[in-house]
Amino acid sequence: MKLSLQIKHLLTQHRWPAALAIGLIVDINGSPSATAASAIEQPTADDTQAVTDAASQHGTPAPVKTRKARRLQSIVVTSGSGRSSYQGQIAEIGSFTPQSIHDTPASISQVTRSVMDDQQAKLLSDVVRNDASVQLNDAATGYYEGLSIRGFPLDQATGYQINGLTIAGEQNVALENKQSVDILKGESAFQNGVGSPGGIIDYETKRPADIHSLTIGTDAQGSRYYAGDFGWLARDKNFGIRLNFAHEAIHSPIQYADGQRNVLSLAADWRITARSSLQVDAEWQRRSQISVNGYQLLGGTTLPGHVSNASFIGYQPWVQPTTFNAYNLSARYNYSFGDDWRLSIRAGSSWSDLNDNMVYAYGCYYQSACSNAAGHYFSAAGGYDIYDYRMPVEDYRNNEVQALLFGDIDDGPVHQSVTLGISAFQHKVVESGEVYDYVGSGNIYSATPYYPRDDDSVTPAQTVLDSRQFAVFGSDQLSFGQHWQLSLGGREVFLREKAFDSDSGSLQRDTRQNVFLPQTALVYKPSDQWMLYASYSKGLSLGNQAPWWATNANQFFTPYVSRQTELGAKWSASPRLSINAALFDMTQPFSYARPDSSEEGYTYVREGSERHLGAELSAAGEITDHLRITSSLAYIHATASGSGYRAYDGVQVINQPRLKAAVYAHYDLPWVPQLSLLGGVNYSSRKSVLNDASVQAPAFVTLSLGASLLTHVEGHALTFRLSIDNLTNRFYWADAGASGGDMFLYPGQPRTARLSAQYDF
Repeated sequence: MKLSLQIKHLLTQHRWPAALAIGLIVDINGSPSATAASAIEQPTADDTQAVTDAASQHGTPAPVKTRKARRLQSIVVTSGSGRSSYQGQIAEIGSFTPQSIHDTPASISQVTRSVMDDQQAKLLSDVVRNDASVQLNDAATGYYEGLSIRGFPLDQATGYQINGLTIAGEQNVALENKQSVDILKGESAFQNGVGSPGGIIDYETKRPADIHSLTIGTDAQGSRYYAGDFGWLARDKNFGIRLNFAHEAIHSPIQYADGQRNVLSLAADWRITARSSLQVDAEWQRRSQISVNGYQLLGGTTLPGHVSNASFIGYQPWVQPTTFNAYNLSARYNYSFGDDWRLSIRAGSSWSDLNDNMVYAYGCYYQSACSNAAGHYFSAAGGYDIYDYRMPVEDYRNNEVQALLFGDIDDGPVHQSVTLGISAFQHKVVESGEVYDYVGSGNIYSATPYYPRDDDSVTPAQTVLDSRQFAVFGSDQLSFGQHWQLSLGGREVFLREKAFDSDSGSLQRDTRQNVFLPQTALVYKPSDQWMLYASYSKGLSLGNQAPWWATNANQFFTPYVSRQTELGAKWSASPRLSINAALFDMTQPFSYARPDSSEEGYTYVREGSERHLGAELSAAGEITDHLRITSSLAYIHATASGSGYRAYDGVQVINQPRLKAAVYAHYDLPWVPQLSLLGGVNYSSRKSVLNDASVQAPAFVTLSLGASLLTHVEGHALTFRLSIDNLTNRFYWADAGASGGDMFLYPGQPRTARLSAQYDF
């Protein structure tokens, strides 16, 4: 391996600040498979060797250089092997700036581009299945997906990011232009302010590189997929762009639930001067697909039995697809004042415009069998009501601006790494009126009759929610010698939120609250390979809304505080294998619909506390020269206490399995180097469907199998990939979550086979 003489001269003679050279990739041996990255590209998970100006992430650098290695990265050198990596190395999700995951005192997992390629991931649910702490939550086919982390549903307004800036979560984010998906598990208030205590999902985009790649694919249902990845770098590496595009004709394994999507994205990096750089990202996706809602309990007490995971409940031929137009824009300007201080100014805008349509199978209010039973469930015999649901305008907008200052201060035996920041964030929801018309009834055990629908009009669109957050925040990481670090931080949040009635436009709620959210961590590094930490953090979440069928229908509750204590250990078993473990204790108030003697039968209340105790264990990287894995195990004991309703105390909360495990592996056959075997196993223990755990979805195991074949055409790589998910075609309930207080059951996807060919030229 030899370093380019020109780059070596620049580094040794000009001593450029390392932050200005992030991501400058050197072509090691001129191989076509060597990746050239932009002069301001940040390190990625697939880099097989990262060289910073201080030390490798697997060592423990001197305290003065620890921050510089993380804050002011210098040169990333990749070998020409083109070897894929399952090990996450660098992430920004826990600290506002790229740093070693190994050195971050938080539970973070990273799904690399290599894993996404091997699994042929198209949706976030494909990506997060490798993390046992993540669970689907109200994830309907043809709609945007909901997730929970550690048993806490993510807030769609604040739980999802692209490059560290919050996006509108009401979209299925395109993966074609993403280098990795990073998952911060647990309290994240220091990073994103008011939001769910579950954590954050952050998509990291691909940076400019000299690359030309085309992919075509299909599946067992006959879907068609085309994608392109093209990048260009200026000769001096000071400017680069990257273009990704895709088209997919979706043939769903669920009958009638077909659709299509189109994706276009552009990334640009510009090193303006030796001290300043600019990074810009823009992406658009239009997705149109027939939406399918889930099942409900029969009579409110029994799981539906002998149903198909490929059935469309209540299908009517007049149903139109739900259409999403999603736009995500961001810009980041970095300026280095020298070796020790750096300024970063970031701005982002994200919006998702929905035309929402659904044949909605819900309850049994119009059936005599439910006259003396809860009408918001299917009947005991499998009957349900069919509604024509339409909301032609459903717009979600996020706008965010951040200014951050990073610096290092040497004060004798103590070294300080300081982060100071301010941010402004707005989340706005605009909705039209809705059509919600009863059209007829059906039964899950018989063919659905045809029913005509009325062509009702809706009221004009208007703002129903305007939420604004202004925050000032800061942290100070103090390093005491080689082994100890203490991190002290906090965010002061000023929340202003108004909610309006969707019909009259009248003000329903005006929330004004200021709160300080602390975060602290103590780190001990006994050796180069080990990092141990203990942390405490506090968060603020917006209050829940009572379901429409409760006595206090649609009432908004006040924001509430959550708390987390975590102990963790991270071990670099080798430079290419990371093993992480964490124990956590998280609490928040318990909100639920309490059965009572009121006419409605329920009143939504907040009483008692909800406590999630858990343990996580994960491993990612290379076990041998031929075997790479990503695996995780999570045990989560999530119960309520002091609720005032004894049947709900001490039982596992809904939709959260007590034990989950996942492993996915890539094995290169020694005797056929071009051929690799792929496969995985996912396990979930049973999970509660009702708050009293009287009904539970059974445990399940799913298997996946695949292969990857690398060939060459005229000296260029051509890779074929085959993947088969749910190999045994197992029926299981993947999701038993709640939406607006209503419990829904979503079957896991039936057996799905995908085939693709990727040509790099």
